Amino acid sequence: MQTFFTLTEASRFASGLSNSWQFAFSDDVYDPASLAATADASDSENPLDDDEDCFYLVSPGGSIGVTEDAGGSVEWLFIASGESPDTLPVSLENRSSGSFCPACGSPVEPGSRFCGSCGQKL
Repeated sequence: MQTFFTLTEASRFASGLSNSWQFAFSDDVYDPASLAATADASDSENPLDDDEDCFYLVSPGGSIGVTEDAGGSVEWLFIASGESPDTLPVSLENRSSGSFCPACGSPVEPGSRFCGSCGQKL
């Protein structure tokens, strides 16, 4: 999974992965333009703390979440079309085990030196 310090950056990246999102707490649906406008407004009104433990993340399918405790728990905000909230991780703690690529979130084989999906050095 990719991480970002602003929702605007996360939404730009997610727009390359999906073209529609549903807000996790309502039936509101967003296209790339409305997601970008919402992200810009959110960053202006409610920026994340200047803390390395707070960041947005984008799933491989384009869903956008936020964590305020270095990935200990993830609150998914925008669910990309084609992804189910039930399949998105509720935390990133399992990433430290080395079984997932830190760059793209894809599973990696134990002992691998590079991610088979994106080529990231592990």
